[in-house]
Amino acid sequence: MFIHGSSFIKTQEIIAKFSWEEKVTRVLPCIFKNETLLGIQIPDMGGEVPEGDHLISVEVSLDGQ
Repeated sequence: MFIHGSSFIKTQEIIAKFSWEEKVTRVLPCIFKNETLLGIQIPDMGGEVPEGDHLISVEVSLDGQ
């Protein structure tokens, strides 16, 4: 998946947090492409998330927090 934005900084600490209904959370490192684009693999949210279409929230942190 690609995340579009602005003013991204190349650092080893860029992460994305994927959340479903504040019950299931996965945190993965992002790949810096350029100052407006990050790449990341969509995680398996596990068996706690039932099959079907769901809204997943994605938050990005540039400092690993």
